Amino acid sequence: MSERVQEVEPEVIDVPEVISGADRWLAEQRAKVAEAAREYVPHEITSAEDYRESKRARTQARKAIREVEDARRRQVGAIKDAVRDFESQVRDLLAPLSGVDEGYRSALSEWERMCVESRTQEVAAWYAETQGDVAALVPFETVWKRFAHERKWDLYSANLVAIENDVSEVVGTIERDLGTIGGMGYEPQDAEALRAEYLRTLDLEGSCRRIQALREQRDRMAEAERARRERMAAEAPKPPADAPTGPQDATRAPEAPEPAQVPAEAATEPQEAPQRLAAGAPGRVLVFRVTVPEERAREFVAAMRAIPGVHGGPWRGEGDGE
Repeated sequence: MSERVQEVEPEVIDVPEVISGADRWLAEQRAKVAEAAREYVPHEITSAEDYRESKRARTQARKAIREVEDARRRQVGAIKDAVRDFESQVRDLLAPLSGVDEGYRSALSEWERMCVESRTQEVAAWYAETQGDVAALVPFETVWKRFAHERKWDLYSANLVAIENDVSEVVGTIERDLGTIGGMGYEPQDAEALRAEYLRTLDLEGSCRRIQALREQRDRMAEAERARRERMAAEAPKPPADAPTGPQDATRAPEAPEPAQVPAEAATEPQEAPQRLAAGAPGRVLVFRVTVPEERAREFVAAMRAIPGVHGGPWRGEGDGE
């Protein structure tokens, strides 16, 4: 230790005279008070002279009482001052020893801390070398934080072998708990979340409660979303009564637009109708395919319709197919 006990010469502190003579002073005052009490005796007044004498006696008695009271205050004040001075001297007397106890306590605590830290490092190295898969999954700091104070591993008096035996027992519990988690029938994502939470805290019961709470929160959120979609669908505006409904109406192809007319040269080659007749036979019908500029289309159609017996199907633009 850097601090050493100081050697001091013993010093006798004289008790103040006022304290040592307190009994003597008190005896003197008692005698004075007793004498005054015998001298000044109140009595029933029987005459005017007796009245005047009683008034003088009262004045003298009050003076005697005041003298004793003043002496009492002075003596008590002196005693209090002496006590305060004595206390101050006692404090100064103990000053050389005031840091001794704290110095010893600090040195002892530091040594215990160093021993516990060294032993803990030794157990941590043993844990990493001997505890296999559990040591790979759970850092020793997690095991220490969870169990050291509960099982008193952090005390100076703890035994190294006893701590290692305790740690081996904890490792066995971890292995069993991991097996329990695997057999609980959770969905893969929930089982993995529970496993991770357990490896973080080494508290199976608490981990199960936390994961169950997360699952319930997730279900509540899904239910709220489903209710929201249903509410939005119910609040959506209704389609008009004559609006098309059903999958067929929804997929109905739009009506064919007016055929586009494309300019082209008139074709002079006749095409026979699908049903052939003998050459020159009565009633033979010839079908012609023609092309007409768009600006002359109406004129052409009107001219053709003016010929008796001439008719035709829809007019198609070039590229629409025959």
